[in-house]
Amino acid sequence: MMDDDKIQGGLWHKTSKQPDKPGYYGGSITINGQEYWANVYKNEYKKESKHPDLNLVLKPKEPRPEGPVPQAEGENDIPF
Repeated sequence: MMDDDKIQGGLWHKTSKQPDKPGYYGGSITINGQEYWANVYKNEYKKESKHPDLNLVLKPKEPRPEGPVPQAEGENDIPF
């Protein structure tokens, strides 16, 4: 069992889908019991030592709805 006040996660090297962009690291991280998607990118625009070497982006994982995905009304109404 994991304590709620811990921060832990894992990152894996990913290949960028854009050839002019370098790869990055992606994975997930748990902070105080809340799960996040995590991405780490090398800062290509670093010009001074005060700029970070890496940029970290966290995005909350949205809970997936249970059951079938609702369809828009009339989506399956074929007139023939």
